[in-house]
Amino acid sequence: MSAFLTEPLADEKLARDLGRRGAQVYETAVTGLITDEGCLTGVHLIDGSTIPCDALFLVATQVQHHGFLERMGCRLSEWEQVESDDAARTQTPGLFVAGNAKKRLQMEMVASADGIKSAAAANEWLLEQDTAE
Repeated sequence: MSAFLTEPLADEKLARDLGRRGAQVYETAVTGLITDEGCLTGVHLIDGSTIPCDALFLVATQVQHHGFLERMGCRLSEWEQVESDDAARTQTPGLFVAGNAKKRLQMEMVASADGIKSAAAANEWLLEQDTAE
């Protein structure tokens, strides 16, 4: 068993747990995959070495790379998602967020369901604005 990391492993307990399970940890970037008839057989590392493996798991975090939400007055969490309440309301009146903009969980099905919830909350807010006049 091997583990490939692009960032240093800061969690010492995790490092010990991986070691107890026989994992060899490589704190370096993977630059390529090696396959044989469509099956993964290894990885190329940035230092030029090659490590055999037959499975690979990828965790990719998406980050909002624009300042639009901040310019709209939104506060961002430590993970750079918009802070909002359970009804998807932000600190900016009339601005609602959904999916990847407000949750660390990067899954289309979750974002879609969250979008429906946000749309319902926005609709309710708009109706309240109409009756307040």
